[in-house]
Amino acid sequence: MPPTVCPTPHLIERGFLAERTRVGLQAARAKGRFGGRPKALTAKAEVLARDTHASGKTVTEIAESLRVSRATIYRQLANP
Repeated sequence: MPPTVCPTPHLIERGFLAERTRVGLQAARAKGRFGGRPKALTAKAEVLARDTHASGKTVTEIAESLRVSRATIYRQLANP
């Protein structure tokens, strides 16, 4: 069998897979769903973290009260 004939079914299936993926993502967006990891802090929790830090609480105390890591709090405080 010539080498140029072998990859053809693979390429056809790859095109079908890409199309099915696009259709699935569009359907998910239509339902209001988006990919990716959920945020650790809600908008309300972000404001609470900033206000609590401004009032003098430590990052560790804030992280424990919101049940997130200290890195999450530091990351939020670094982004205005």
